[in-house]
Amino acid sequence: MSMILWWPVGGAKYRIRGHRRFAEHLAYVQQNGLAQVVSLVTKEGKPFGADPRGGPWASVIRHDRAFAESYAKLEVEQYKLIVNGMMRSLLDRDTALGAEPEDLLRLNIPALVVPGRDESHATSVARYLEECLPKSEYWDVLPEAQTEDTAPARVLQFLDTVTASKK
Repeated sequence: MSMILWWPVGGAKYRIRGHRRFAEHLAYVQQNGLAQVVSLVTKEGKPFGADPRGGPWASVIRHDRAFAESYAKLEVEQYKLIVNGMMRSLLDRDTALGAEPEDLLRLNIPALVVPGRDESHATSVARYLEECLPKSEYWDVLPEAQTEDTAPARVLQFLDTVTASKK
């Protein structure tokens, strides 16, 4: 087993933007109620990433009428507590989201870490994963140099190395 982490998600701007999306949703809920969230999502059909007002369950609301009906009847203050907890748990750091560093440090899996460089894929996140994954290889190439000529060759080189080490 091996893994390729291409443009891992995270970073300060990603966390801040994510918190802002949740805050926009909660403000909409506070002003309009959950039934209006259902109405908005049903009418507009946009997922949470495209329109934060619809919230993290927008896609489910759009496709599951029974869920949408139950959702609209939730108690707003309890709902806000759930969403705030969800936001704090999902977007709790400026590094890579997910596993704790102590867990990553115990992984004995070869990994190729390829940095991104935008507001959702901070280069610092890729460096963090390089640091935390003991058997990682970091491809120190900025995205503009990750081309169709260079990228496949680098991935194949990594996979060849992993395969050769298993023999």
